[in-house]
Amino acid sequence: MKLMIQSIISISIFLILLFSLSGCQNPDNEVNNIINMNQENKDILDVLKKSTNDTYSNKSEIIEINYNKEEVILQSTINEKIYIFTDNYSNIKCYTKKTHKDDFNILFEFDKDINTIISELKVSEDNIFWVENYINGDRSIKKFDINTKQIEEVRNNTQSHSTMPICLVLDGVYLSWYENETYNENEQFKLCIYNTYTGVFEIINSNVCLFTPYDRAHIRENIITFVLLEEEQYNIVVYDLEKGLSIREITLSEENIILNPVSNSSYTIWHNGYGDAKIFIYENKTKEILFLDCNSIDASLFSLVFIDDLIFINDRMSNDILELDLNSFIMTNVSKNVVHNQSNKFVLTDKSYDGNFIAINYVQGELYIFRIIL
Repeated sequence: MKLMIQSIISISIFLILLFSLSGCQNPDNEVNNIINMNQENKDILDVLKKSTNDTYSNKSEIIEINYNKEEVILQSTINEKIYIFTDNYSNIKCYTKKTHKDDFNILFEFDKDINTIISELKVSEDNIFWVENYINGDRSIKKFDINTKQIEEVRNNTQSHSTMPICLVLDGVYLSWYENETYNENEQFKLCIYNTYTGVFEIINSNVCLFTPYDRAHIRENIITFVLLEEEQYNIVVYDLEKGLSIREITLSEENIILNPVSNSSYTIWHNGYGDAKIFIYENKTKEILFLDCNSIDASLFSLVFIDDLIFINDRMSNDILELDLNSFIMTNVSKNVVHNQSNKFVLTDKSYDGNFIAINYVQGELYIFRIIL
């Protein structure tokens, strides 16, 4: 059986390095010293420690997705359940089962055009979301209500006039993504929010700054983070969705690159590229910015996930997952004892809806979910 992650997901990460949107491009493609007004960065290497303990305190496991009847294109986990989408070209089926028990049972299915690509599977306790990408360039966000068993459309191109990829984030009550639209020949980018409880759609800001079309509007603790370009400076805005206001702003010079910013009540995290990139950590308590140079730890950044006080780094150099604990500043290789084949790369990392870290890996032609229960 040939198993694969939907090509639009796995390929798009590489395209980030090749594509920069107008208005946010760094002409030299180099990052100068990031400042928080009057303070300089501090190198995290001064306090960084490598774990010498072979045992890992959090529970980690490999979950095999072994479903050989149809091609698996998407998968997700929540509350000890696995959800998968299979594609037989003209029909999509959603199956579910308990993590380590039973066989897959079909939950729902729907027909599609053979050229339509399905992406961005996100699962909560009550809803399943995905994106349909049509051959004419249109896109649509769809929702399946687990309780009513009904499918409905959340958003489409006719409403948004957007031409950029839809990259979803689902966390807590909210679903988020970015859209673009052209006004008087000027391209603008909108931060969009959908309340999954009330069904209310809202545009948080209509003029955000994006450095790539594949950035995600990450949410933690009902806090979303986005970037504005104002008076030749970048403002990283930390916005409380429940209160409806900004609770923190970090001002940086215009020479910087800010990718995938994400915040909780204690930290704001972002990075300036991929491969030999830097990861930046703003600590709200001290008002300081620390940075981790991936070159200094012999790592090549492919992706990162921030959960609570942990940063998970998908390292392309070692094909491992590295965990940085922001309390102890201990760096741990959390995948070395559980990944079956180190020659295989993790193609997707994410935070599941129930707060765990997940990564997808191929092992000898089969598809596996590497999960850390936090």
